[in-house]
Amino acid sequence: MGGGMIFENIVIAVKGLWANKLRSLLTLLGILIGVASVIAVVSIVQGFFFAVNNVFQDLGAGWVRITSYRPPGEEGEKLGRIRLTRADAEALVASGHEIRDVAPVMFGFETVKYGDRSVSTTVAGTAANYQEIVGFYAGSGRFFTGIDDSHRRKVCVMGWKVARDLDLPTDPVGTRITIGGEEFMVVGMMEERGELIGLSLDNFVFVPYGTTRSLFGEESEGNTFLEVAVSSPERLELARGQIINVLRRSHRLKPDQPDDFRIVAQEQIIGVVDKISGISTYVAAGVAGVALFVGGIGIMNIMLVSVTERTREIGVRKAVGARRVNILLQFLIEATVLTLVGGTLGVIIGIAVGKAAASVIPNFPSAHVPVWAIVAGLGVSAFVGVVFGVFPAARASRLDPIDALRYE
Repeated sequence: MGGGMIFENIVIAVKGLWANKLRSLLTLLGILIGVASVIAVVSIVQGFFFAVNNVFQDLGAGWVRITSYRPPGEEGEKLGRIRLTRADAEALVASGHEIRDVAPVMFGFETVKYGDRSVSTTVAGTAANYQEIVGFYAGSGRFFTGIDDSHRRKVCVMGWKVARDLDLPTDPVGTRITIGGEEFMVVGMMEERGELIGLSLDNFVFVPYGTTRSLFGEESEGNTFLEVAVSSPERLELARGQIINVLRRSHRLKPDQPDDFRIVAQEQIIGVVDKISGISTYVAAGVAGVALFVGGIGIMNIMLVSVTERTREIGVRKAVGARRVNILLQFLIEATVLTLVGGTLGVIIGIAVGKAAASVIPNFPSAHVPVWAIVAGLGVSAFVGVVFGVFPAARASRLDPIDALRYE
């Protein structure tokens, strides 16, 4: 069949739909609602996980975090005191070529005061190499140095939320504040990262690791984790094996004892995030699939009614030479055009609804509409049109022209 014949059938199909505007509109509503629902939900879900992914992508592919961990049950209870220390960090750095750098981070919650204002926030003590390892730098002023750490100087680098809550000066570098009852000088402000689903990423104060030990006490080493930069992302598994060997030896664990630490890499976190995102998307697609199925049945019913109403028209077309394939194609195109129009409107409305919903939810990331969702929405729409249009189209094409002309 030539291109001209196909174009002619498309024109006839569109004219048939335009002649019954209300019926066509009601028919495509089911497809429109189904596609709009899945696009809206997917855009919101993908927007959230896109923002989460960006946070962890900033850490770099060679980033690893080690946390202390007590295994459940009797084996864990036998391990006694579990903690990570600066000595562990030094042992890892000295262990070989797979570990590029390590920064210990000891954290706790303290009251921070300035004038008559005070806030309770996370205070984290770490080493001068912390910012290079995690890719998070001082935006103004400076980060503390190795000398600040070794001399246990009372200096700090702040997150912007703490500075705002305390109503610090516009340029707070040089300002003196109180942390846990002790006076500290602000030497820098970290880059501002904003919020993620209502959780501030700037609500913290960094101080030198040595200073934190005197602020919190030695017992707080149980609240220490290690930020690790491996030699290269490609050698991550080798680095993981090296970390396990060094820490088991450092903690004097016997061969039959479980690890008293956990290793988490950037790729693992992103993998979990992607998995949750995928499951959420599949659930949304399943719900929308039901709506599309119902919409498809509605299209089939309407097309069957249309075949009955246009029996004489079909008879006339066949009498003047239209072949069975022409009739089949006409009704199939009508169903496909209906679903494609519904799908296109559904995509447009779904994007608008997703963006509006994301903007209404407080501190929620903006909606992100992946190209595959748009392509899938239109593709599924066309597929529904073909599948549910085949039976009415086939029924129309099988009508006998003599009987069709006599139909009243």
